[in-house]
Amino acid sequence: MSTITYSKSYKRYVLFILTGVYAFNFIDRQILVILQEPIKADLDLSDTQLGLLTGFAFALLYVTLGLPIARYADKNNRKKVVSISLVVWSAMTALSGMAQNFMHLLMARVGVGIGEAGGSPPAHSIISDYYEPEKRATALSIYSTGVYIGICLGFQQILFCEGAKIVEQKKIYHGYQSNIMVVNKKSLFAIGKKFKVGRYHSLKLKEPFKIRN
Repeated sequence: MSTITYSKSYKRYVLFILTGVYAFNFIDRQILVILQEPIKADLDLSDTQLGLLTGFAFALLYVTLGLPIARYADKNNRKKVVSISLVVWSAMTALSGMAQNFMHLLMARVGVGIGEAGGSPPAHSIISDYYEPEKRATALSIYSTGVYIGICLGFQQILFCEGAKIVEQKKIYHGYQSNIMVVNKKSLFAIGKKFKVGRYHSLKLKEPFKIRN
């Protein structure tokens, strides 16, 4: 069996990029959860509808599509799967900021679930092929920190957005709209940035040799 070796610095570079993508995953995932109460009030949502948006609508597609996407990634270029998924879930996050009713938000949330389903499976596979068995657990644990980095940055994104100033003035309705629009503008900007980063690193990252046991 032919083997390809990579330098330690390049392995760290790959791990850093994939951990960053995983952090973006959770930043975009948390926006709706953080703003769920003002969203509920503004769109006049029931508890059931809110539960669907923050749970079932996302989880159903995220869980079920993760398996076929992972199988597809096993047979194709995994780095491209990660890059495309990043662009899809970022776009759907931005569309969430334009939602005018429950159905609009539901469809956008489903799109986020579809996009994010393609993020982790290929990334785990790539890391496993870059790192030998005795170092793989450490690499995967570092990758998993993207969850906590993303959650932390997701809260900070809302905390420091311009709409928070309006909420402090007790204009709650307009504060919610401002929050959504500011997050939306940031998301739209992030899409372009993430797309460029995704495309750039899709070209920069080398598809590792797939280990066959």
